[in-house]
Amino acid sequence: APRRVTMVVHSSNPVSIGKVPSTWRDIACASLAAATKGKSSALMPGVRTRMLQERVGYIFAIENESDNPFGIQVDSSDSIGFVSSREGGACGCIDLVPPRSRKLVMAVAVRKGAQR
Repeated sequence: APRRVTMVVHSSNPVSIGKVPSTWRDIACASLAAATKGKSSALMPGVRTRMLQERVGYIFAIENESDNPFGIQVDSSDSIGFVSSREGGACGCIDLVPPRSRKLVMAVAVRKGAQR
């Protein structure tokens, strides 16, 4: 199914917008790259979380450079008026990050029509 987005650009310079092909992998990679611009925390040797938080939501990612899988639990259920990237929009999860991998655990954004 096609992805639909609403985009707003504020610029003092001329800009152009055009459709480009993308995959879900492209979107995940871009989200992981964005998360690296936020806060970073080492949970243990080889395991690092990254979170980019803004007023309208956040992106939470984890990098597991160790040789072992790593389990993580995320709970954002107190985020009233928000929806997450998880199935059904759930604002909490328990996830397993395989060894030598990185994962976009959750992206949270304001729910359409929510009062803030």
